Amino acid sequence: MFNSEREWLKYHKFKPGYHPFSTPTADKEEDLDWYLTNKLSYFNQLIKPETTFLFAKRGMGKTAYRLVLEKEFSRKNVLIVRCTDFYSLLKKGQVTLTDHIELILREAMTKLFHMLLNGEIDVSLLDSMPDYQLQELAWFTYHYISGAKGGFLNYTIPNKNDVECYTDQEFEDLIVLCYDNKEFHTVYKLLNQQSTKDHIIHLITVLLVTRAWSKGNIEIYEGVISFMARLLQAETDMPQSDTLDFYNNEYSAPKDLMAGFFSLLDNFNIEQICIFVDRVSDYHRNGYTQTPQMLEPLIRAVPILEMNGYVFKFFFPSEIKNELISRFRKDRFLPYELEWEEDDLKRLIAHRLWVATYDNARDSNCKNIKRLFEIDIHHVDFAKDIVEISNGSPRNVVWFLRTIFNIHTKNIPISSHIVRETYFNAIREFIDD
Repeated sequence: MFNSEREWLKYHKFKPGYHPFSTPTADKEEDLDWYLTNKLSYFNQLIKPETTFLFAKRGMGKTAYRLVLEKEFSRKNVLIVRCTDFYSLLKKGQVTLTDHIELILREAMTKLFHMLLNGEIDVSLLDSMPDYQLQELAWFTYHYISGAKGGFLNYTIPNKNDVECYTDQEFEDLIVLCYDNKEFHTVYKLLNQQSTKDHIIHLITVLLVTRAWSKGNIEIYEGVISFMARLLQAETDMPQSDTLDFYNNEYSAPKDLMAGFFSLLDNFNIEQICIFVDRVSDYHRNGYTQTPQMLEPLIRAVPILEMNGYVFKFFFPSEIKNELISRFRKDRFLPYELEWEEDDLKRLIAHRLWVATYDNARDSNCKNIKRLFEIDIHHVDFAKDIVEISNGSPRNVVWFLRTIFNIHTKNIPISSHIVRETYFNAIREFIDD
């Protein structure tokens, strides 16, 4: 008998902190890369730097594969861009290709800016950047950071009430808190010439947040100040209205916007932009009636999907497969279907058990789910039952097994093995849910 779930898991040779069935969603999944990459016969097609479409029902692993592919592409000089929030497009009604490109570039620019701020990209690379490209970078930053067109400092704008509460003395104290950086006063002066006091407070806030991000790394902190100084200087080299008008005209077409943004990335040793479009199924409450129409402008835009430097990876629910494949060029893009056979799910259960088990306790029996149950019900083919009850969904498989574990361990003391009554109670509870 045991007094906690932790003790019970340890008795069954599971590592401390490891619950083999604690995470039914892919966002918190660990250690399954090996299994997922070996399950699909067409996985090698998915990791090619070309546009692909993967369809699957809810709970079948679209997001799990998206995360695996992100890891694969992140090993290269690739900017990973996630497009997973479509609320603004769905509420818009009539969606255009420009709307999609605006959403993509907003996510891409925010990711790039974040990488510059937290040191993933060396900001000293800006030193060799031509002035005209610095001006372009300033325009993209101004136009896209967090979707706000009020300047790149909006990336960390505090609550307006918080801004207004600063007294003159508090403002001076904030300045004192900043490092004595050689370029800080340059940034301060530029902002003071062209901006209000509030914008200077924004700068101080950005610098203080950056200091926390950098965790004492003075090089990152100084690099961010340098980055801001160069962008501000680039913005002040031309009259603001002329700058905006010039680039608004230069990048009037969606493809021009995409090409213009990609042309900047060579300065940061980024060779490709990979755009992952996922979580469309999160908006299924509308019965997917709007989803195909919302996606159509993008998936029909072959010149965009085949642009040099860009790769699109789409992860869509099977419920809209027929509607979508009638809208894109099947002669250019092959749709892939993600399905799980009974043996696939049995191997998934076995692999989860193996991953969670102590290294020195791993043997052929550690992968057998029966080892957790009382011997008097070992005649039951648990793996087969679990797969059938879960309706072929890997998410449901994990959810059902977690239900079994939860019921077994909720009453203290906990018996060493799961009994028949617990197993059938779990079935009833899972089906009811």
